[in-house]
Amino acid sequence: MWYYFIYFVVWFQCIEQNIRQNFEAIIACEPEKAQEASHRHLAFIKEILLDISREHTRRERSLRRIQQYQNLI
Repeated sequence: MWYYFIYFVVWFQCIEQNIRQNFEAIIACEPEKAQEASHRHLAFIKEILLDISREHTRRERSLRRIQQYQNLI
């Protein structure tokens, strides 16, 4: 379970970097760069949510298999 902490730290750093890039582009009055940064940020968040969903599905499948095995015994 400790590896979840590492993922969290990496995710947080990436999110922080994305937000910083977006903020800097807005402050610099560069709408194209701000839009690109926003799209990168949203794509990253979408990927995180997909990863979480896949992990949840994998765990549910694993628990069902354990339950099926226990029912055989």
